[in-house]
Amino acid sequence: MDCNIGVELLPDIDEIVNIGSSICPVSWCLGIADVARLNSCGKSVMCRDGVQQLYVIIHDITSGKGQSEDIELLNDICETIKQSQGCDLAYHSAILVLKSMELHPEEWEKHIRRKRCSAGVCYDMPTPAANMERSADGESMRRRKRKSE
Repeated sequence: MDCNIGVELLPDIDEIVNIGSSICPVSWCLGIADVARLNSCGKSVMCRDGVQQLYVIIHDITSGKGQSEDIELLNDICETIKQSQGCDLAYHSAILVLKSMELHPEEWEKHIRRKRCSAGVCYDMPTPAANMERSADGESMRRRKRKSE
């Protein structure tokens, strides 16, 4: 298909290669998937549904609802989008997500397994301090020292 709608809205692949510690690569991919789904031409199944699935899965991951099989599923969807000969917007979105997963696997795993974001930018992600249980006197349960009797 010859559809170049919105491709100019996506960043270059160099941006994910040079990503700093203040930017979360998973959240960055959520932005990519969001731009792609909102500007999708919808002419091919992968452009219409594949990009929407990328967004939903990455949104779940950044919301603390990611599951262990999500990485493999994202990889499969991205590879299918690449091979589908669909529009350029979907193709470039898939390339960017794949590159992020390749360059930052530890961040993707941390989001899914530990529900943590190193950059602290993911929506609904619990921060270490907010996730700690509190005792009745307000002290952290994890750091509370035993009181001598």
